[in-house]
Amino acid sequence: MWPLVLILLIGMTHGETMEVLRLDTAGVDRAEIDVGIPVPVVLCRRVPKVIKIAEYDRGQWSLKDPTQTTVDVGECQGFCLTTAQTGRKSCEAVTTDSVQLTDAKSRRTSWLSVVKECACVCDRIERCPEGWFWNAWHCRCEPKVLPNPCTRLSVYKHLGDFSVDVGMCRGDCHWKGGFAYCRPLTFETQTVTNPYGGAVSTRVIDDCGCSDCRVRAKYRLIKVDEDDVRKVNVGVCGGECGPEEWPTGQNNLEQYWTTQCHVAETKMLLVGNVRVEAVARCDCKPVRPKCARIPHYIQHWGPDGTVQVVDVGRCLGRCGSASQKCIPKFEESIICADPTAQVECGPAPCDDGYTCQPKPGSDCDPTQGGTDCPGTCVPNCDRFKVITDCHCDG
Repeated sequence: MWPLVLILLIGMTHGETMEVLRLDTAGVDRAEIDVGIPVPVVLCRRVPKVIKIAEYDRGQWSLKDPTQTTVDVGECQGFCLTTAQTGRKSCEAVTTDSVQLTDAKSRRTSWLSVVKECACVCDRIERCPEGWFWNAWHCRCEPKVLPNPCTRLSVYKHLGDFSVDVGMCRGDCHWKGGFAYCRPLTFETQTVTNPYGGAVSTRVIDDCGCSDCRVRAKYRLIKVDEDDVRKVNVGVCGGECGPEEWPTGQNNLEQYWTTQCHVAETKMLLVGNVRVEAVARCDCKPVRPKCARIPHYIQHWGPDGTVQVVDVGRCLGRCGSASQKCIPKFEESIICADPTAQVECGPAPCDDGYTCQPKPGSDCDPTQGGTDCPGTCVPNCDRFKVITDCHCDG
């Protein structure tokens, strides 16, 4: 079968010579042409370039391994997109290596450069003025501080007789040289009392930031009929949102929510007579940070009315799957009452909650409770189970 040739007529006026652009589509899938997908071009990539050592530079060099007669030094070829947004770029080597050669006569050494990786790089790099940085994706200088940085703005929601600032995010973002979205990254749950004595909870935006959460390509093979299997892009959500860890200095961790990139909207594709659900939009959705130990304090009352605050810990956060749970690891800890001023004991007993401990080196009978010689009142101790670590089961 002869390859299909697309003939594109370039716009012309009367009397001008017709210019014809021929695109050989022998290697292009017929289905792609039928649905109007542009003929693909070969993008920037590394291609093999094998040289024979016996023919390189008059054949006076040899490799460390005498059995090796060729070296693939590689070269960069292909197309780089050039637009007003991305700037002018060229296909260049960005990662190289070298191979040691030895002169057959003088035994001096030399190094042969080998291309490992190619990429589109800016044709020029400028020194940016103070307060600006070089954007290697757009090939231009840009301000370090955006004119309209992503910030949290106040938006009030009415809950009965109360108004709560739930917030909204607005501003511009750059994410590693690409486009990003100004999104809520962390949330808090606030509770207000309504006029009827009940409580109403609402989630409010705590912090805004730039996120690259968006739809990424993910392909599935869809069987339309016995002889027709098609590759369909159903999409998947990917990118960074809020922090994974629990914050330090947060007063009430029960109210804290971070975010993770999740599906926000789907669409239905009709492939032949088969309906396929695909991801249409992604967003940073509120979730708990990952499973970890967080502080949880209890009060320990001493015998003389003193109070100690003890961190026994708590496990809180999400695991990789819904079937997993964030479980604790316990250790036993001894908590004693606050020491008081040295109180002598012996003839006089100690107060409740204290034990008379003989002084070191004294020859006392423990069975007498320290009453036969002077000692010091020491507080009694309690045993607590304290969480030292948390992890996901399974």
